[in-house]
Amino acid sequence: AFVMHDVFGTPFDAIAESLGRTPATCRQLARRARRKLDEASGEQVDVSSMEHREVTERFIAACAGGDLEALIAVLDPDVWGDSDYGGGVARGASHVARGVLRFWSGLPSNYWRHPVTVVSQPVGKQMALLGYIERELVGVLLLDIVDERVVKMFAMGDESKLAFLSAQLR
Repeated sequence: AFVMHDVFGTPFDAIAESLGRTPATCRQLARRARRKLDEASGEQVDVSSMEHREVTERFIAACAGGDLEALIAVLDPDVWGDSDYGGGVARGASHVARGVLRFWSGLPSNYWRHPVTVVSQPVGKQMALLGYIERELVGVLLLDIVDERVVKMFAMGDESKLAFLSAQLR
């Protein structure tokens, strides 16, 4: 309910129909998710839309070109990243950047046969990046940005979650 509403702007009535719940229940689910995210992430800093745009444009350009050094320059030296597809938490700009490019590069890789196209989507105080291959959603990357650097990120690649989100985007 949270992702559908806050990330993709789906009205609660439509979310309720998809989930088989009432709109009030879906609003409550989204509110609880927001509160848990706020508690889990500690103090969040509002990032201006200009800073969002600049950082995400550099991040996307680095991914599109498979440019490791440019991506490292966008990341905080102590950045950490996690995902819903396992592998544990990655720490440090170099390690995180290599992982990002493995899955999110705009160049064909050993992981994907086709390049990933990345587009940005603001989500409250965070920036979300949506990764597509040939118009199919293959991942969502949530970024926390502080002082023009990405300080943490979370990648969503679970096929069932992405299928649900893709259906909502259509």
